[in-house]
Amino acid sequence: MAIGAKVGIKYTADACLNCENCLVGGESSCTSAKISGYMTPGTFQQYCITSAQYATKIPDSLDLAEAAPLMCGGVSVYAGLKRSGVQLGDWVVVSGAGGGLGHLAIQYARAMGARVVAIDAGSKNEFCRTLGADEFVDYSKFDGDGLAQHIHKVTSGGAKVALICAASGKAYSQAPHWLCFRGCIIALGIPGESVGQALSIFQFVSLELKLIGVKTGSRLEVKECLDIAARGLVKTKLQLRKLEELESVFHEMHAGKVIGRVVLDLS
Repeated sequence: MAIGAKVGIKYTADACLNCENCLVGGESSCTSAKISGYMTPGTFQQYCITSAQYATKIPDSLDLAEAAPLMCGGVSVYAGLKRSGVQLGDWVVVSGAGGGLGHLAIQYARAMGARVVAIDAGSKNEFCRTLGADEFVDYSKFDGDGLAQHIHKVTSGGAKVALICAASGKAYSQAPHWLCFRGCIIALGIPGESVGQALSIFQFVSLELKLIGVKTGSRLEVKECLDIAARGLVKTKLQLRKLEELESVFHEMHAGKVIGRVVLDLS
């Protein structure tokens, strides 16, 4: 790339590109990976360092602030959907649909031809629908098996994919009940509690379900997700804030007040 080109830095700042993991597209699990901000300088700074061979070129038609969340959140949801094998007309349930990951997941699922059931708090209803969600479900309105029954009703038999963006153990324990035969759960959100005992192995076997863990995407998947956004099919909903507001931003995040993403202006 030429000096002065617009580039993005991913969760993985550098990878060897030669180990077994890298060769199959698992660069974020490279045996000698360098994680952005942890092993490389530049987090919340005006300048940062990354490998030139591992930086990703940003399409000229994409605004830098809009592209920034796609380098991590965007590519993660896109990679999960792609690896799930979602097809035209499939139903995708997005848990945590109004958040930073979820609002991008709705749009990428729609861009891939899927229909979307968005799950979140009732206050996110209008926001999720403006992003293209076909159905919205306020999880607080359902007890017991009610949520699963409702999803099966609106999807006429269950969803093909459940994309868990929320860091909720309850969402993981409920997700198998949302799916149809040979459905797939995509694990992105990481709950603080263990959910292993809550998952029914009998249900996984009887319905032949799949569980996919996704850390983030490869260089190819980043390029693909940026190309989709450059075509206008995905647009990041963001607040552009100054670096001096960083502490306030974290407080708002913990309070659940952030809709979409916050991008820091370091200029």
